[in-house]
Amino acid sequence: MVAFGSILTIFAGVIIIAAAIVILVVIAKVKRALDPIATLVNTCDFEQQELEMQTTPKSVNAMTSVYLPRIEKDFPEFSYSEFKVKAENMMKSAFNAISTQDITRLINASGDLTAQINNRIESNRANHLYENYSDIKIHRTEIKNYSKTSGNCVITLQSSVGYIHSVTDSHGNVVKGDKDNMFQTRYDIDLMYVQDAEKIAEGDTLLSNNCPNCGAPIKTLGVKTCPYCGSTVAEINVRTWSINRLTEC
Repeated sequence: MVAFGSILTIFAGVIIIAAAIVILVVIAKVKRALDPIATLVNTCDFEQQELEMQTTPKSVNAMTSVYLPRIEKDFPEFSYSEFKVKAENMMKSAFNAISTQDITRLINASGDLTAQINNRIESNRANHLYENYSDIKIHRTEIKNYSKTSGNCVITLQSSVGYIHSVTDSHGNVVKGDKDNMFQTRYDIDLMYVQDAEKIAEGDTLLSNNCPNCGAPIKTLGVKTCPYCGSTVAEINVRTWSINRLTEC
């Protein structure tokens, strides 16, 4: 009886082990069958993420509502809409100048910015590289910052930009970017309020922040009349806005 019970126990154990093996084999087969599906799902998810990165504009640091009232207080004649258009047109022209390696395509740029773009063009030429921008789309432009230091004022605009961008070597091989897919990024553009360069070039040393009538100090940049005597501030204090810097961020 004991021997028979032992046989039953062994037989039951064998059945359990065999069943476990069968279950493991079935699980392995199911997993192998599902692996291509999982791979396909993961590939689709990755491709969807890539598509979203190519088509979704970058967000911008939009502080226009905060800084524009301050700017308009300091410079009543400042036209934000006008300079926004000028800055966007400058940026497009910069991409065009780089693509054609022709600095004359650049518009609305200061001497410093012109030098910056020209250095990029000359660097590409020296290294036998051909940089191309196409399908340029500026999604949004906002004021990012406004600062006044050492007598200068700087308004920083930030633009959300999309384009197709590639850099090829002399053999036509792509060494950077992509000839077919969009790329989304951001650019900072600096508008700088500086003293009239022509007057400085003429050697006029009388440029100052003082009323030409009573000599009182003019402490607010952009003011048109003296707060003490009411006289019109002469062109001795002429200043101009220039688009001074373009930086990808």
